[in-house]
Amino acid sequence: MACLTKEQLTAWRQQGKTNIQIAEMTGRSVDTVNGLFSRYKIPPRSRGIPQETKETILRMKGSGSSIKEIMEKTGLSESAVYNHAKAAGLIPDRDMGLPDVLIMAETRTPRISRMVCGGKRYLDVTEIYIPL
Repeated sequence: MACLTKEQLTAWRQQGKTNIQIAEMTGRSVDTVNGLFSRYKIPPRSRGIPQETKETILRMKGSGSSIKEIMEKTGLSESAVYNHAKAAGLIPDRDMGLPDVLIMAETRTPRISRMVCGGKRYLDVTEIYIPL
């Protein structure tokens, strides 16, 4: 079996192949492929989506396309499309339906500092309570 060269590994990395795919293609273990990438100091592949795909998402969402239409065009998942459109400010934050006034938890001093029950020792460490 011939040794994998830096040029071969770099070419496969640029094609977007994962280390697992390269290991399967060459009949080597994933650990061996990982070691070669490390030895040759080849940077890891980009996990983000291409800039042109991001622009497509923003352009389509800006023109009123639905998330499903964008998913079909780009081949991305619903969450990926949604997250990119939301990050660009094209999707408003969801209203959580919370009341205008929230009753927040109030601090208190522990009522029972130490307690023994069934031969086990317990310590009350709570510092808040929620009024009903």
